[in-house]
Amino acid sequence: MAAGGPETDCSVIVAAIERHLRAHPHAADTADGIRRFWLRGPMAQVPLAEIERALDEMVRAGRMARNENLGGQAVYTAPRR
Repeated sequence: MAAGGPETDCSVIVAAIERHLRAHPHAADTADGIRRFWLRGPMAQVPLAEIERALDEMVRAGRMARNENLGGQAVYTAPRR
């Protein structure tokens, strides 16, 4: 899916991120890093805004934690239980 193409269902993005977290429970990355390194195939081409929307939804639902690194960038991890 190319940037500027049709929107991806947010639940598909969420499921892909959750699969990565199950395999790598201590993973942490920015939204761009998640798109580039956690997602595979066509999912890696999803516009960054859609990744950010999925991450925001996951944070609101308590399925992802958001912190800032020293440079002020948002970094996402699995929530600490």
